[in-house]
Amino acid sequence: HVCALTQLKDVFCWGLNHHGELGTGTIGIETIPQKVSLKNVRSISTSDFSSCAVTEKNNLYCWGKSPGIFKPFSYDIVKSPKLVEVGVEQCFPGFNFIFVKNTDQTFSCWGSNGGGELGLGAEQNGYEEKKYFQFPGKVKALKVSSSSACVLFEDGSISCTGSNVYGQ
Repeated sequence: HVCALTQLKDVFCWGLNHHGELGTGTIGIETIPQKVSLKNVRSISTSDFSSCAVTEKNNLYCWGKSPGIFKPFSYDIVKSPKLVEVGVEQCFPGFNFIFVKNTDQTFSCWGSNGGGELGLGAEQNGYEEKKYFQFPGKVKALKVSSSSACVLFEDGSISCTGSNVYGQ
């Protein structure tokens, strides 16, 4: 699936929709962009079976199927945008976890840490509640994949955490 943010700050999604990842309240493949019921969206991010948006009011909404993003931990399919967190500037969803940059410029994360993707120092099965994450330098960019996360620091150094099954 793919989602796009318009100049009018609306979100449209289309493609595979077996887990509600289009946010339209339905299940099924859509070949034509479908409008998501959110307004004033600043950014949009997608992962395997989920999508998330941050509004201009710094609210994080997500939809689809990602047990690690939705609190409390749930395997339920969320077919329409659900408020997940407030005070968010940017979001970086993975398969079963999420990192967010908060409006106070701190980072936090929650969800599955089965492959060490949250960078908490050890692989742990199960759900991790929200943790504030202190990076060892000023973050220039953060990229999250299905099961790993990498940070580019302003000094040019890079640090990655999570699964390394494919050499990522």
